[in-house]
Amino acid sequence: MPEYDDDRLYDQHGFLVTIPISSQLRARQDTQRFKTKVKWITYLQKYYKSYPKGPTELSDKEVREFFDTYTPNKIDGHEMEIKLLCREGIPSQFRPHLWMRMSFAKHNMSNNPGLYKDLCEKSKDIDTVSTRQITLDISRTFTGHRYLCEPDTMDQIARVLRAFSIYNESVGYCQSMNFICAFLFLFFENEEEVFWMLNSVVDDLLPGYFSQVLAKVQVDSLVVQFFLKKYCPKVYSWLITNHCDLRLFLTSWLMCIFTTKLPSITTVRLWDTLFSEGDKILFRTSIALFILLERRLIGMDKKPSKFFGKTYEIDDGIDPLIEWYTSIPIEHIPCPVETPGHFKEVLESLLPAMYNADLLIDTAFNGLGTFMRHSINSQRQKIGKEILKETAEQVKRRIERMRRLGGDVETVKQLEEWVDSAETEPHIETGKQPSDGTCHIV
Repeated sequence: MPEYDDDRLYDQHGFLVTIPISSQLRARQDTQRFKTKVKWITYLQKYYKSYPKGPTELSDKEVREFFDTYTPNKIDGHEMEIKLLCREGIPSQFRPHLWMRMSFAKHNMSNNPGLYKDLCEKSKDIDTVSTRQITLDISRTFTGHRYLCEPDTMDQIARVLRAFSIYNESVGYCQSMNFICAFLFLFFENEEEVFWMLNSVVDDLLPGYFSQVLAKVQVDSLVVQFFLKKYCPKVYSWLITNHCDLRLFLTSWLMCIFTTKLPSITTVRLWDTLFSEGDKILFRTSIALFILLERRLIGMDKKPSKFFGKTYEIDDGIDPLIEWYTSIPIEHIPCPVETPGHFKEVLESLLPAMYNADLLIDTAFNGLGTFMRHSINSQRQKIGKEILKETAEQVKRRIERMRRLGGDVETVKQLEEWVDSAETEPHIETGKQPSDGTCHIV
């Protein structure tokens, strides 16, 4: 990816900046990134003899050679060590290599040599519902980006999506996959690696999210709402009182894995934890965002706010939470919200200012305390039964309309198969977790 020297308008990943980051936070983050990289180097030197000793910076070629040739060590007791490092952020030089290994992608690519090339050949001239939608969506993917909107890059994104649509015919293509695929191209130059990373997200980490029906992502949105009752009761009470359904906007957060809502420097940090710890971070992050923005959303007394042992003082009219990631005068932020529509509008106007990934991740993990995966999956199944029943009836009506209007035969067939599965075996899929085995680097 090319280097950008105009950081007044674009961030380090080439996205247009709508709310500028404060110089104080930028300086803190630069210092923190350096300290974090030192920790990673120390970790690799400790457990992997092939990693060069000393603080010497390695070239990109040397880093790739290290990750391509090393043999993972099975060392008891340091799984938590790697998780904590990922929460602090993976250094940009290591990120693509670790993502590939933590996400199943490296394993899957190694076991399928040449498959991506064959899929590209097969998908060149095919005309399906999926390929037509891909063509429409490519020009609407991160419009205004300084790199992703270049014709050659758009062709690469389309090629990966077309290949995936015939590789996984049960999914084909679903809107939002274009954003995930494009975001991956910011960190990978190799199309085949992007293809297998996309496959890992869709098939392994978030199975069921990307479909014609979107039942699972609706369920997960309602699971987030359920846990808000415990972790953010004032927001939960407001949602219930005002009949505000989180599915109205949380669905897009989850399906795009925050790429279209949060600043890229924050999104990248969340993806580091996604590939390290699995889909539970989507729940932790969503709840943490509501906790941090609660004052602006539903209104609270303007007193110093204490969060998990840290007190953020109000100074010179700056909201203490907002000041942590940017400098927006408090009078420029509407508060409190009055209707569900206003809630969504204010919430999504604040998300682009969430530059402080450290605060967000600290809140998501340390602030929420124990957040067991089995609790998430238990709620998924409870909520899922009703959602699957409700969605199946909606899909049946959709199938009838498509038949009357001569809709795509293949799409009708897929929908019928989904209804049959939902009615005979109602169950919400859960994603593979990095600790399951081959995806973990240790």
